[in-house]
Amino acid sequence: MRSRVFRGPKSDHRSIRSPFACFVVIYRELQSYGIDVSCYDPEADRAEVKHEYGIELLAEAPQKGPFDALILAVKHRSLLAAYPWEKIQSLGGPRPPVVIDVKGFTAKRPDIGGAVVWQL
Repeated sequence: MRSRVFRGPKSDHRSIRSPFACFVVIYRELQSYGIDVSCYDPEADRAEVKHEYGIELLAEAPQKGPFDALILAVKHRSLLAAYPWEKIQSLGGPRPPVVIDVKGFTAKRPDIGGAVVWQL
């Protein structure tokens, strides 16, 4: 299984209350199950994240899947603009991925249709 995590604002990723702390917990838990996890955050300092947590962030968001699941850890405005619902669904390959919405990325999107979305 492959999944992808979109991670949120990074004001201080070392704080246990930061959105980044939530991301690290999700990332490590998925890895503990043997899941191949790809992570992208257009606003994070990739070198700092690698140094602090040993997590390699992708330099660019993949334009194709297939991903079995997408975990939307926050709603960056840039991600909202770059990923309309059709784009998110296309990342699943032949079938749409399960979308796990941690921070309300999909809350007010009328274009979701019949997709499998888990809102936490």
